Amino acid sequence: MTKMCCKYIALIALSLASSSVMAGGHCIELEKYVTTEKRAHFSCQSETGTFFGYDIAAQRPLLAVYNVLKRPYSEYIRNQGVYSAISDLPIQQQTDPRTYLRLGLDVGYLVAPYLFLTTRNQSVKAFTVANAFPIEKHIWRGAYNAASFNVDKIERKMFDDKGDVVAMYGLINTNGEPSSVYRVYYQPQYQLSIAFLLPLSTDVNTTPSNLITSIDCIESLAGVEFLSFLDKKTQADIKNKKASSVDVWARKDGNGEMATCE
Repeated sequence: MTKMCCKYIALIALSLASSSVMAGGHCIELEKYVTTEKRAHFSCQSETGTFFGYDIAAQRPLLAVYNVLKRPYSEYIRNQGVYSAISDLPIQQQTDPRTYLRLGLDVGYLVAPYLFLTTRNQSVKAFTVANAFPIEKHIWRGAYNAASFNVDKIERKMFDDKGDVVAMYGLINTNGEPSSVYRVYYQPQYQLSIAFLLPLSTDVNTTPSNLITSIDCIESLAGVEFLSFLDKKTQADIKNKKASSVDVWARKDGNGEMATCE
């Protein structure tokens, strides 16, 4: 992928409509789910109830955390060319996603916007700088898109199937460029989890069951830590397992056996 240098900052004025300050609104309880030592800016977007992390050095999304909705927005949402800036982060530390288009790349979204929206009125907030990253067109419009949409369909049924679930998304970089997207889901009541790793590749497997991995594996690749608010023994028990299928999630069972990291 074409290297994105810090000099490619926003050349077009970003929309001033943006996220709330960190730890405000509906997101304060979501901060604890993913932690990182990377230099990042964190913000709470109260309009969508999403907690975003933005990699300041790379000027790209780092992570997003939100509660899976009971009834997410069901229609196609078209971006009208407006991207919400991160209001409490200096403009020169953000990259306008339209910069990627001028470089011949496409704009990828860490989280499909409709997954954390309930109405069309929220859509400008979903197309935020904190949710958009550069990606080659043939990857974004190829097998990766199909794989991502297939996991989206699973997420849309999660509340009905599992109850309250927290979604944790993130971008994994290799040699300074985006290489994979992870999606981790955690059901706190019964301590159930499932994790997917989606390579940004033209030959990614599009069947969700073939994308399942362990939380431990994602932590090692992404340089983040999940569920650090739990005691160490419980963390190890939850993180070292793979879900058996998209329906049978991994669960805390006292078994310390480590899953293979593939």
